[in-house]
Amino acid sequence: MTLFRKDLLGIEPYRPVEVKDAIRLDRNESPFDLPLQVKEEIINAFSSLRLNHYPDAWCGSVKEAFSQYVGKIKPEEVTVGNGCDEVIQNVIMAFALNNGPVLSFWPTFHTYQIASRNLGIEYIEIPLNEDFTMPIEKVIDVVKEKRPSVIVICNPNNPTGNCFPDEYIENIINSTPGIVLIDEVYCEFSKKSFVDKFRLYPNVLILRTLSKAFSGAGVRMGFAFGNKFLIDEVEKVRLPYLLSHFSQVAGSIILKNSSLFKSNIDAINAEINRIYDGLLKMGIRVYPTEANFLLAKFDKPTKDIVEKLRKRKILVRFFPYLPNFIRISAGRSSDTNILLKELSRILNE
Repeated sequence: MTLFRKDLLGIEPYRPVEVKDAIRLDRNESPFDLPLQVKEEIINAFSSLRLNHYPDAWCGSVKEAFSQYVGKIKPEEVTVGNGCDEVIQNVIMAFALNNGPVLSFWPTFHTYQIASRNLGIEYIEIPLNEDFTMPIEKVIDVVKEKRPSVIVICNPNNPTGNCFPDEYIENIINSTPGIVLIDEVYCEFSKKSFVDKFRLYPNVLILRTLSKAFSGAGVRMGFAFGNKFLIDEVEKVRLPYLLSHFSQVAGSIILKNSSLFKSNIDAINAEINRIYDGLLKMGIRVYPTEANFLLAKFDKPTKDIVEKLRKRKILVRFFPYLPNFIRISAGRSSDTNILLKELSRILNE
């Protein structure tokens, strides 16, 4: 008898690369800290809290602030978690546990697979086309054959950066009685969302975050919204008191000041365009993106290039399953200058 799960043997825990004082272009975070006035408002609000009491288990203030930000939903149509990772796991737990499988694509955000594995749920992945577009006919065939309980669509997709056509998403929704979770954590950059259509479909949930456009990766706050009867099911599996006083206060204040982040979003989009153009001039293939990152394909394996950049304190993302690719997040203008200069030097060595 062993105490360890056989399906976890040989799996390494997630440990991101850490380099002191590095230019971080590997995590899809915002390169900008919170605006000073937002920080001051958070500090002032936090100083008056009674930390000997548990936080609000229902997270009412942050649900209210999020519903006001989105503008077309009610607080009772929102669930929250410690980052989108927890929300994804809660959705899968609520609808696929003892009911599975979960279906998504390859390549896409790894947490869908990890959450399914952790819960012992079968995970099905459909490879995207060579240009990372969706093979919609194949998707519909697999959905009808496998009858997944949950389908997750990352839109824009991570790590490829592209959006899928609304028509394809609606075809998938109409082909399944299961839940369709649309991951829109990069929608502030793409300006595309399913929010105007979700009420037309009783099986749709939409995922959002503070980690990308709103400089809140350290706050750890993710959201899903949809029809109330779906949210009620997710709330049943959400453990109480997991969002701290700080997270709820910070999240609410960030959302109430969402207009202050527009200039940062514009600057990030501008830097992605600069990186895109700079890589093209080096003869590197770059895939169109609608997120705060892009995916570049080189004519040889990139692990050595990534390591040489790391030694120059520039961190970009290497995926072992995409050995000729690098994913690069947007940084500040000065970060882009250094990245393009050092990458050019490496390629010319």
